[in-house]
Amino acid sequence: MNKLHHHKVICSYCGDEISSRGDLVTLLSFPQIVDAVHTRCYGELSMKRTGPRLPLNSIGMIWIIVLSDLACFILFVSKQFDFVFILVGCIAPLARIISWLMIERKLKP
Repeated sequence: MNKLHHHKVICSYCGDEISSRGDLVTLLSFPQIVDAVHTRCYGELSMKRTGPRLPLNSIGMIWIIVLSDLACFILFVSKQFDFVFILVGCIAPLARIISWLMIERKLKP
């Protein structure tokens, strides 16, 4: 476990090292899947881009996961579209798990 803390996480916006989870914002990105930026860099990015990108490691994302999974489960149980909603409901939690595995677990809290 100590070896994980020696990996450097580099901000994809400014190129500086991100030293703690408190200064980390993870975003969905193409082709990398998950992108790591500083909180200050995220503020600059959100002003420059046309559409806001919700951080994967935020409370808002947790609520989106809970609400979307609840809606998908209700629609699955009602037998309207069956298996499609289980697949759609897995997208947000999978993105959050990938974010943790690829970036967040390498940083100290």
